[in-house]
Amino acid sequence: MMWGQSGITPHAGISVSTNGESEITQSGQAHYGYFLGVDVRMFADTKMFFTGGVQYHRMSLVSQGSPNFFSNDANLSLIKGRWGLGFYLTKINQMKLRLKVLGSLDYVNSYDDEAISANAPYNQLNDSSLGGVVGLGIDLSFITIDLEYQKGFINAYREIPDSKVDYITLSAGVFF
Repeated sequence: MMWGQSGITPHAGISVSTNGESEITQSGQAHYGYFLGVDVRMFADTKMFFTGGVQYHRMSLVSQGSPNFFSNDANLSLIKGRWGLGFYLTKINQMKLRLKVLGSLDYVNSYDDEAISANAPYNQLNDSSLGGVVGLGIDLSFITIDLEYQKGFINAYREIPDSKVDYITLSAGVFF
């Protein structure tokens, strides 16, 4: 049974991240941002397929009490390389429900050094980190909508225990 086809999905979305260390993410606050990316689906003509891609994230380095996804203050930019498996769960007319499980390598591209320079020992970001992603997506004809959760596996700050970053993202894209 044909569930879909291989293809590419440029997408954009918003993200919310938190950190287990209270000096990095203040209580009741989060780090907000946006991202652009492109994913591929390979061998997607069965219920299971390979999926992966790359995303560019820009987000607040300092936690904020209210959502401001496009802030220009104290930003951090990441490049995320992601790869894993996807599964078509059900198909109703032109709508397909998808599940995906990915690994993510997150590379720190740049950050506002002044925002954290005086905040030792919380001023030494690791160059990269790893995470595991689980996501739920909907294909509405050629439009895609995805909600994902990424659990951080490696501390984001050197010598700071429990500084793993978790993300929740929401994106929309076009599949062709």
